[in-house]
Amino acid sequence: MREVPLSVAVNWPMSNYENPHTRGGALLRINIALIILVTCAVAIRVWARLSIKQWFGLDDATIVLAYLFTIGMTTVVLLANRNFGWNRHVWDVAPGM
Repeated sequence: MREVPLSVAVNWPMSNYENPHTRGGALLRINIALIILVTCAVAIRVWARLSIKQWFGLDDATIVLAYLFTIGMTTVVLLANRNFGWNRHVWDVAPGM
C-alpha cells in the first residue's frame, strides 16, 4: 500500500476506532441481488442448452466456471467488508488492521 502524504492525512477527521461510521449493509444487499440475477441467467442458459439444443459446449463450461469464480469473489469481498474494515473510511481503520 502506498503511504498517504502528510498534507492529506492532516486534513482527515479524528479517528473513531470504537464506533466508526460504516456504510451499512448496502454492499451485502446489492451483492445478494446481483448474485440472484447471475444465478438465474446461468441456470436459464444451462437449461436452454441442455433441453433445447441438447448440447453443452466449451463456452457453456467456461460460463459455469466463471460463475463459480464469481461466487467465490463475492464471498471474499463480503468477508473482507465485514472482517477487515472495507466498509470504513481509511481514517477509521485501526493501524493493526
